[in-house]
Amino acid sequence: MHVSRRQFLGQAAKAGAGIAIVGIWGCERTEWTAPVAVKRPLFLTPDSEAFVLSHGEQAPIDESQWRLDIYANQGLRHRFTIRQLRDLQAEKGIDALASVVCVFDSPEQDMAYNGFFRGLALADVIGEVSPHVKRIHIHGADGFHSSLPVSVLQESAHRVTPMLATAFQGVSLSHERGFPIRLIAPGFYAYKHIKYVTAITLSDEPEATGDFESMFRSDPDRPMSSFSKIQEPFDTAIVQAGRLTIIGYALPSDSPITRVDVQVDQGPWQTAHLVSQEQLLAEVELLGTARQHAWPYPYHGVWAPWVFQWQASAGAHSISVRTHTADAKNMAETSYLGTPGQTIHVQVMD
Repeated sequence: MHVSRRQFLGQAAKAGAGIAIVGIWGCERTEWTAPVAVKRPLFLTPDSEAFVLSHGEQAPIDESQWRLDIYANQGLRHRFTIRQLRDLQAEKGIDALASVVCVFDSPEQDMAYNGFFRGLALADVIGEVSPHVKRIHIHGADGFHSSLPVSVLQESAHRVTPMLATAFQGVSLSHERGFPIRLIAPGFYAYKHIKYVTAITLSDEPEATGDFESMFRSDPDRPMSSFSKIQEPFDTAIVQAGRLTIIGYALPSDSPITRVDVQVDQGPWQTAHLVSQEQLLAEVELLGTARQHAWPYPYHGVWAPWVFQWQASAGAHSISVRTHTADAKNMAETSYLGTPGQTIHVQVMD
């Protein structure tokens, strides 16, 4: 489903949905493609169900004409054709998992998905970097621009460095996903994940400039926050009484998730079951080649699915979720910006 910004703002104004207005403006300046309302797999999000970021009109790119220019302060440093990048990928290509999350995501919009990406580490494309370089600026053919601190080029313990992706969920990027090249920056919000990349500039200036960074000048490189969401049942769903499986995901950020709790109505918090790494590897063949597969689980910047069994009785009920992290924080529902938890309401019928 495609919703123009004008149509959405009109609908939101009628509904009083101020939160949704901010979300659409912040992540899709012109258009938002909503996910379809069907049950999604527990881990990787199918392409048809993943929201689409549109930062402006962009005509399909002719790969024979596409070029990636790498600039340093003194001028053009290197120029890649798509064939040269593919040759480099054949030699140094990587697979990695990453969750793509809009900074203004909310339970109502569901602007988050889990992806398996194939491409090249950004560091392998840029090559050796001068010690004077402070930031890396990424430019897309659609006019969108973001930047990252140069420190992200160094792969730290159990964290994947940014990559230039050529494939999503095992197939080549589609136009709407950023063909031919898209930046994926695991652990950062989606405004860092530039599509249609055509230029990279290495800068000696430390200022974090970019189209969206100006909104977060106090913390322009803010990492994704840990949070939990309920995927099923949907909010306001009508379900049958009896044994009900509640499923969702928890996203670990800088501190690993240690537990997910679920609360029904005002009852006690109960521990949900985190789907194990072994189960995921057995069920999703692609995961065996991801850089993270040998690392501690849950992975940094990649959501972990959870399951909770509930014996549902007739009537109206609320269901809440929260996460616990290794830094001893437990997070229940708060404001929508960086929401760490969620509460939904369901009607159970006999």
